[in-house]
This record gives sequence, structure tokens and C-alpha cells, in this order.
Amino acid sequence: THDYALVRYNPEPEPDQFLSEVPFINSVAIAYHDGKLWVLLWDYRIAALDPTTGRSLATYQSDDYSTSWDGFAFAGDRLFVLAENQRNGYVLLELRITAEP
Repeated sequence: THDYALVRYNPEPEPDQFLSEVPFINSVAIAYHDGKLWVLLWDYRIAALDPTTGRSLATYQSDDYSTSWDGFAFAGDRLFVLAENQRNGYVLLELRITAEP
């Protein structure tokens, strides 16, 4: 097994100053949006995390298991996932988050 962590640094001083570290899990991708860390997990979930504590604020689960999710990005307030399925190859899916975490 591997240990993972979210690590915060202050980039202003030279060298960078270590601020904190919180335990984390292995993930596909991570992004910062709207004051939250958004994490794409291996099991078709997207989690919104508090960037200071690493605690989950909300988790969103997909019921579409016909694709594998390989990455994601925000464009404004729109969330897109790069997915691969056997029928169409790579596709770009827009996900709608139904509740504000």
C-alpha cells in the first residue's frame, strides 16, 4: 500500500515554507474550484473537500458504469469529465452537481 497526503506550502519565501499535511487517498485527478478541492476517485465518485482540513464536504456518485473516468476540469461553473467507453472511445461528459456542498 501507499500513503498519500495533501501538502500545503507557502510559495512566497525562498525556499518554500511547509504549512501542513493531511492524510489523503489515491485519486485520478484533483482541481481547485469555488474554494473547494474537487477530487475524482477511482470508483466513479467526485468529492468536494475542505482544502484546509482535507475533510469531505460532499460526495457525488455516478450510476453510469459504462465509461471509465480519466480526468476532469471546470470551465466556469461547468464540470466536465474525460471518459472512455467501448462504443465511442473518449468522450467529454458534462456533469451536473445537483446539491451545493
